[in-house]
Amino acid sequence: MTIDDLRTYQKTKQNIKALEGELRAVYAESPKPNENPGGKSSVRSASNPTAAKAMKALQIREKLEAMLRDQQRLADSIIEFSLQVEDPEIGSIIRMHYINNFTWEQTCLTLYGYRDRWYCHRKIRRYFGVD
Repeated sequence: MTIDDLRTYQKTKQNIKALEGELRAVYAESPKPNENPGGKSSVRSASNPTAAKAMKALQIREKLEAMLRDQQRLADSIIEFSLQVEDPEIGSIIRMHYINNFTWEQTCLTLYGYRDRWYCHRKIRRYFGVD
């Protein structure tokens, strides 16, 4: 496990949020059944905007489900790694910041009782040999 793997997990979570927003937008834009411009109710019609949006929503949902599976796989490997780290503080910092989405300041406040956005960040960077 590297710090890049942890960052990849965070980016995956951001991409999932973006896809969820895109999916909500597709559902919000769906026309009402009585607003169908052609008057046809055929779902297979290429000119049917409801069908087109439904297909788009299905594509987004499939992509979202695949990303959620990848996220869960990454989360499991990060948690497993964090439990095997020799220093329990490092493992706790990894779980709090990367898995639970705590900020560096929140992580430090929870673990050490004071606000310092750099202390936990430096510990992680030193552990992975980035500094």
